[in-house]
Amino acid sequence: MTNQEGVTILVTGGAGFLGQHIVKELMEQEVFPVKEIRSFDIQPFKWHHGLHPSKNSHKLNHIEGSICDPAAVTKACENVDAVIHNCSCVAFGAYPNRKSIRAVNVDGTENAVNACIEQNVECLVYTSSFEVANDLKKPSVNASETSVTVPPINPILCVYSQSKYDAEIMVLRANNKALKNGIKLRTCALRPCGMYGEGEHILTTNLGYFINAGVAFRIGEPSGKIQFAYAGNIAYSYVLAVNSLLRPDEETDIGGEAFFLGDDTPIYSIGETVAQFAKALVAETVLWIVNCQELLISGVSEEMSPF
Repeated sequence: MTNQEGVTILVTGGAGFLGQHIVKELMEQEVFPVKEIRSFDIQPFKWHHGLHPSKNSHKLNHIEGSICDPAAVTKACENVDAVIHNCSCVAFGAYPNRKSIRAVNVDGTENAVNACIEQNVECLVYTSSFEVANDLKKPSVNASETSVTVPPINPILCVYSQSKYDAEIMVLRANNKALKNGIKLRTCALRPCGMYGEGEHILTTNLGYFINAGVAFRIGEPSGKIQFAYAGNIAYSYVLAVNSLLRPDEETDIGGEAFFLGDDTPIYSIGETVAQFAKALVAETVLWIVNCQELLISGVSEEMSPF
């Protein structure tokens, strides 16, 4: 670790779902001292409900900027010790915006790598995805980093998954690249599974539409299973990754490696997983209705929404 006063860490996509969990974990962890945490995002930073840190909130500085702007990314990396590149364009469906996905996920990652080299950033942790190992022809069961391979050209991957794979390869190949000051850049990629927690909006919002419409549905074969994890647990992995890259150990060197992330959340079938979220949303909706009724009775007017 080069700075005895504490490290300065930049989190791209820091205002988003996982980004805020990472920022909070960096504030509350006691693995290494932190001098400053910079959030870099195209949107303003506003803490998700229930996610306010218990300490060190004064160490957070938010920078509004686009990962697609090389100059802005380079400026944000000035005097930074480690970058957690978490910014991403997540898009699924039949007609995703291919141009935006490539611009953010691939070109944006290239901007982050170049900025690290230009500004002598010693550590780069990349948020990849377990989707990079998605092979519909050969389902992964109890898979590990060594048992799963992804070919350079995989027609099975969707546009989003392919962009994350291409960016991951770029980051891992940047490991041990020389910085301007002669020190070598150290990188790794983390592949989170599906996540739940404060600030999650993609799954819960879509489920909310179905629940409000009274629509019953079933997703996937009963035998197929999927893993989800709490975003806070996933975020703590970034603390450990940064610490390992800044304090390299020959026996546990993670430079140039990719890791799947999960926790001990029970693994259900896809249908059971969705059902768990649906039950929680129904309970939240009932609580929201009760709160609204109490507000109306007390004569208080407040705009509220469960989704």
